[in-house]
Amino acid sequence: MIRIYRMLSLNFTDLHISPDLDTVTYTLAGLANPQHGWGIRGDSFRCLEALGRMGADTWFQLGDLDLATHLYRTERLRKGGTLAEVTTEIARALMLRPAYLLLDEPAAGLSAEEIVRLGAFVVEIARAGTGVLLVEHHADLIFDICHHVTVLNLGRTLAAGTPAEIRSHREVVNAYLGG
Repeated sequence: MIRIYRMLSLNFTDLHISPDLDTVTYTLAGLANPQHGWGIRGDSFRCLEALGRMGADTWFQLGDLDLATHLYRTERLRKGGTLAEVTTEIARALMLRPAYLLLDEPAAGLSAEEIVRLGAFVVEIARAGTGVLLVEHHADLIFDICHHVTVLNLGRTLAAGTPAEIRSHREVVNAYLGG
């Protein structure tokens, strides 16, 4: 309760506002307000309206969602977080909720140990509810983490099925698995 009180006792001059960072973050997240060039599209101003009814100064037009960003940033910076850390946290919260993720050869150039860690990370993403489309040439990675595999050859589907079905598919074995 004390933490909430401290946050509510802020005035606008105490808030750490980073308009350039916020504009870039909101734009990359697809949330930017194109009419103003700042803030969040479709944001409400109910908090400021309530403050105005109480006689507070509301010249600084921060929307409710935008205000939440500034309150969060201010509190995290007061607790010792760096601006880079806090900006990363905000960006992740706003942007990392895709329905699908396309990974194009993420294992290229990785060591065997790094590929195992990558596989675990991709599985974690999928378990969290994000669909994953993985374009990859490392067959072991594909067979270890994928439920369904589609093999293309010259832009056409050569085979589709479970990893076990693909491992034993004659044309796939001949073309890609060294059969």
